Amino acid sequence: MGRRVKKPPVKMKERQDWLRRSKQGESPPQIAKKDGFDVRTVRKQIALAQQEEEVHEAKITVLKDAITSHHKDITSFAEQLSSEVASEKPISQTMKDDPMWLAFREHMSRSPLWKYFEKFEDKLEEIAISKNSFISKIHDTVNSSPELMGMINSNEKTVAYISNVLLFQAEAQATKQMVLNIEKNLETETSDGETCGIRYGAFYIGLIQKDHLPQFKDSLKKLEVAIPELEEYKSLEKNLAELKRLKTTLQSELQIIILRRIVPGRCRFCPI
Repeated sequence: MGRRVKKPPVKMKERQDWLRRSKQGESPPQIAKKDGFDVRTVRKQIALAQQEEEVHEAKITVLKDAITSHHKDITSFAEQLSSEVASEKPISQTMKDDPMWLAFREHMSRSPLWKYFEKFEDKLEEIAISKNSFISKIHDTVNSSPELMGMINSNEKTVAYISNVLLFQAEAQATKQMVLNIEKNLETETSDGETCGIRYGAFYIGLIQKDHLPQFKDSLKKLEVAIPELEEYKSLEKNLAELKRLKTTLQSELQIIILRRIVPGRCRFCPI
C-alpha cells in the first residue's frame, strides 16, 4: 500500500469558494470529488466558512448600528446648538464640556461654523455693552430732569424701572417687534391716599402722585419719541441687526447638518 500524502490546510479563500458552490447547489461529495478532498473535510470547511460569514455579517451589523447611532448623536447635538443660538445667549459651558462638543468640532473642523460662533458670542458681548450704555443714558436723562424727578420723588428705583422699560421699547423698535402703547398699556394700580402705582405692560414703574399722572405720561412719551435719535440706540440697533444675521447664518449651517443626517469628517469617538 502506498504512503498516504497529507494535504496542506484548507485556506480561507478555498473554503469560501466551497461555501459559494454549495449555496449554488453543488453537494459536498461533488465538491470533494472535483477538488480531490475527503468529503468530511469539505463538509467541515463549509461549516467553518458559514460560521465565518455569519460572524463577519454580525460585525458589519454592529458597526453599521454604531455608525448610525454616532451620526444621530452628532445631529442631535447640532439641534441642541441650534436651540442655544435661538435663545440669543452664549453657548453654555455645559454644552462646551460635553464630549459631543469635541466630537462635533473634530467632524466639522473645516466648517465656517466656528468663525460664526466666535462672531456670535463677540456680538452678544457688544450688545450687553450697548444695553448698559443705553440704560445709563436714560438714567442720566431722567436724573437731569427736575420736573420728572419731582414727579417720582427722586426715587432711584423708579429711575431704574423707567430705564428698563425704555430699553424694552428700544429693543422692540430695533427688531421690528410690537412696542408698548402708552395710551393702552400704561395702567394705574389703586392705592391709599394721593398716590397710585404705575404699571407699563409687564413693567412696574413705581408710585406717583395721582394728579401728576397726565404730566408723567407726557414726559414718558417724550423720552420714547427721543429714543431713535440717541447714539446709544443707534449702536444697539446696529448690533442687534448684526446678531440677527449671524443667528440666521448659524442656524442655516446647522440645519444642513440636521437634515442631511450625515456628518463629514471623523472624530476620536467614531466607531471606525
